[in-house]
Amino acid sequence: MSKSNFEKAADQVNYLVELARRKQEDPTLTWSEIARIYEARSGIRLTDEAIRSRVRRALKSEVAAEKPKEDDYQRFKDGHIEARTIANKDFSKMSSDEVLKELGYDPKSWDLSYLRISSWEKSGVLDSLYAIKYKVTPKETKEKSINYVEAAEELLKDFKPKAVKYPKVDWTENADMKKVLLLNQIELHLGKMADRIENGNEYSTEIALERFQEIIEQACKLAKSENVGQAVVVIGGDFFNSESNGRTARGTEIRNDHSFKHLYQKGLEAYVDLLESLRTTVPNVLVLLCEGNHARAMEYFMFKTLEAYYHDASGIAFMKSVKDTQGLKVGNTALFFNHGDADQKRLINSIPAEYPEIYGSTNFRYLFVGHFHKLETSNTENGLHFHRVPAPCENDNWTTQNRFGIGTIPSYELMIMHSDHGLDTSKFIYFN
Repeated sequence: MSKSNFEKAADQVNYLVELARRKQEDPTLTWSEIARIYEARSGIRLTDEAIRSRVRRALKSEVAAEKPKEDDYQRFKDGHIEARTIANKDFSKMSSDEVLKELGYDPKSWDLSYLRISSWEKSGVLDSLYAIKYKVTPKETKEKSINYVEAAEELLKDFKPKAVKYPKVDWTENADMKKVLLLNQIELHLGKMADRIENGNEYSTEIALERFQEIIEQACKLAKSENVGQAVVVIGGDFFNSESNGRTARGTEIRNDHSFKHLYQKGLEAYVDLLESLRTTVPNVLVLLCEGNHARAMEYFMFKTLEAYYHDASGIAFMKSVKDTQGLKVGNTALFFNHGDADQKRLINSIPAEYPEIYGSTNFRYLFVGHFHKLETSNTENGLHFHRVPAPCENDNWTTQNRFGIGTIPSYELMIMHSDHGLDTSKFIYFN
C-alpha cells in the first residue's frame, strides 16, 4: 500500500474537498485528470472511480463541513456574511431557521437574507450533494442602521412643551436649602403593554403617563408642604421599555404598544412637564442620568435633549457625568445611584473606591437602586445604606411567565433628604 504524503487525515480530506471545488468551477476537468493531480500531491495512484469515491466521502465528512475557505467566505463592514459551501442535504425543503442552524448560525442572532441552491453534479456518485450560496445578516445591524440624530431632529422639529402655570414662590423666605426632594429613577417602562385576561392587570402608555402625572402632583405637593429648597431628579432606570429597535439594551425582544418615535415624544413631554413643575416649586433643580438595562440609548438621548432644551434656564442644572454609577454630596449626606442590575455585593464594595472624596467626607451615605421593581432596604457594615426603590409599572407577559414581581403592588417612593442627617421624610404613592 502506498504511503500518503499528508501528515494528517484532515489535510487529506481538505485537499480532496479542494479538488472537488476545482471540478465544480471547471466542468471540463475529468476524473482521470483529478486522479493525476491527487497523485502528484499525495503520492498515491487511484483509479477514476476510487478518486471519485474519496471525494464524495470527503465532502460528506465532518471536516469538510467546517467553515468555507476564505475565498468562499467574506464578512463585510456592516456585519453581513456572504459565503459558498457544499451540503449533503436539500435546503429547499427547510425553513429559514433550519437552514441557519445547518450552516452554523444562531437564528436568534442572524437573518437569512439570500439562499441559492444548485446540484453539485446531476448524475453519478455526487448526485445527493448540493452547492449552497448564501448571505446572512446580523439582527443587531437593524439598530445600528438607525440615524439617531435625524430621528431626534424629526421628533423635535414641531415639539412644543405643554404650557404649565404654577404660583410663584418667594424662595428667600420659604425655602429650606438643607432639604432636598429626591425623585429616584422612575421605572415607568413606557410602551409596556399588559392585558387583564393574560396578566391579571392592564397597562399601557396611557396608564403609564397618568401615573407619571400623579407622581408630579404628589412631588410638588410634598415639596411645598416641606418647603424644600432643592430637588434631585434621576432620569433613566428603564423609563422606556425598550430601545428604538424593540429590544432591550441586551437584545431581549420586547412588545410595545406604540412606535419608538411616539414613545420618545411622549416621554420627553412628560419630563418637560415634571421639570417645569419643579422649577416653579423648588429654587434649585439638579438632573442626573442613571441608565437602566432596557433602554440605555433612548434614556441617554432624552437626558441630552433636556439638557440642551434647558441650557440657559435659571434654577435648573444637569450633571455632566453620565457614568453608570453616580455620586452626589449634599452637606453631610452622600447620595449614590445605580440602576441595580449589577452584582449587589460588588456594587456596594466599589462605591468607596469610585467616590473616595464624597464617601470620606460624609457620615450619612445612601445607595439607591431599582431594577427588581420592589422595595428593599438594608444597612451595610461600612456605613452605606442600601435602598432599592419600587416601580410604578405593572407586569407584562414576560414578567408574568418568568414569575418576576408577582404580587408586588406598583408604587413609587418620594423622599426628602436633609443635608445634615440624611433621610428626613418618605412618602409612598400606590397604584392599585
